[in-house]
Amino acid sequence: MKTSSDSELVKMPASLLAEVQDAASEEHRTREELVCEAVERYLKDRRWQRLLAYGEQQARSLGLSDADVPRLIEEYRRECHQSRPTSLLLYERSPHSPTVNNDLKKIERRPSR
Repeated sequence: MKTSSDSELVKMPASLLAEVQDAASEEHRTREELVCEAVERYLKDRRWQRLLAYGEQQARSLGLSDADVPRLIEEYRRECHQSRPTSLLLYERSPHSPTVNNDLKKIERRPSR
């Protein structure tokens, strides 16, 4: 069961605590802010490392190597480009019309490339 001290107590070597205190003082921050930021960065990096490991595992299972990446990106971009609409249909309401459904006029625009 959690107690109020669970969120307040972290044991660390005295030399590390002194270094944390010095860094916090230099930056005009509290030790708690510094330690929280360090833990958040560590956890973010840990999640990123796990994601990279997952990607590497998936690539190995598909038989892909680093050399395949540029080709796959190019293929993906080509597929996206081919499936893109050649024009966009937009509707503009007449400024004189009080209702949304009345006096709509169609505007055709080509997407920028």
